[in-house]
Amino acid sequence: MAVGLEAPSEADAYRMFETLNDRGLRTTQADLVKNYLFGRADDRINEVKHSWSEMQGALETIEDGDLTIQFLRHALTLRRGLVREKEVHDVIQGIAKSPQTVATLASQLSKTAATYAAIYNTGHERWNNLIETRKAVNVFNLVDVKPMRPLILVIAEKMLDKEMNQTMSLCVSAMVRVVIAGKTRTGSVEKGFADVAKNIYSGTIKTASDLREELSGFIPSNTEFSQSFAIARVSNAKLARYYLRSLELAAVSVDQPWHIPNDNSDEINLEHVLPERTEGNWPQFSEDERRQYCKRIGNLCLLRSRDNSTLKSSPYRDKKPVYNNSEYKLTNQIAKMDEWTTSAIEERQRELSNLALQTWRF
Repeated sequence: MAVGLEAPSEADAYRMFETLNDRGLRTTQADLVKNYLFGRADDRINEVKHSWSEMQGALETIEDGDLTIQFLRHALTLRRGLVREKEVHDVIQGIAKSPQTVATLASQLSKTAATYAAIYNTGHERWNNLIETRKAVNVFNLVDVKPMRPLILVIAEKMLDKEMNQTMSLCVSAMVRVVIAGKTRTGSVEKGFADVAKNIYSGTIKTASDLREELSGFIPSNTEFSQSFAIARVSNAKLARYYLRSLELAAVSVDQPWHIPNDNSDEINLEHVLPERTEGNWPQFSEDERRQYCKRIGNLCLLRSRDNSTLKSSPYRDKKPVYNNSEYKLTNQIAKMDEWTTSAIEERQRELSNLALQTWRF
């Protein structure tokens, strides 16, 4: 049997919804936040509803599902330091209590959401005069380290354009370093990024130099990064191509090699020298060694699709002439090895780790 409930005002209706939810009505945290804000808006309700609608409209341009709570968490992190997903509703209750503070917060969230959409979109007009930043945004979206999103967001929103390219380039290096070192999910790194984002938002950090100094407290040093890179394995093909393309550009002395000049897998293939399936052609590797070394960065290279179409599981002696004729310098260097062994993979990866320091400078 349906029961009708009548509220004295629209704001009271939203408060009633919140009370019912506390007593068992299933809803999302985003609904709770929205209804809390609407319920406290009183005579500012139309203004708050408009701001919320604009915020949602900006977030809907990001093709990555419903990002409302993720966005709210990141936006609040700028103001309060690290905010966990489960804390979003409570933090908003602490910030917005009166109609005035509710309207102010809703308006701020609407504006921040527009910037949030921009950091997911390399074609956004925000980057029209910031070519290097546009390239950096491309890398951020490829690697997609979620704990860095508040930092990227606040740089885009608060820093002057004259500092933007340099700070975004610095963030690319920081991101790659924490990924290679396997620290993307550590609490110290997530809190570190959140604290730095808050300091930019408050105006404590204003320049790329300030940012570098703050990040250096938890970003892997040259020694740690080089050591981690020397043993790193990569399972994601797009990420592996990005690393190899950037290293290739550094090897031929291209300025700012960290960007993505070409990630078209129809043109550039990721080649495993020691293949994922050996088909009896690689007896020098045990099955355990194949699993251990196949996806090591030292075993990976780039080839034009036309060159890679017939290699598959061929032995090294058949692959070697193709590598020797490759237009990619790092691929070409593989052919200098007499044999392809575990030692050869480790040696090549140590050399690449030194090149990585030039590629992702910090």
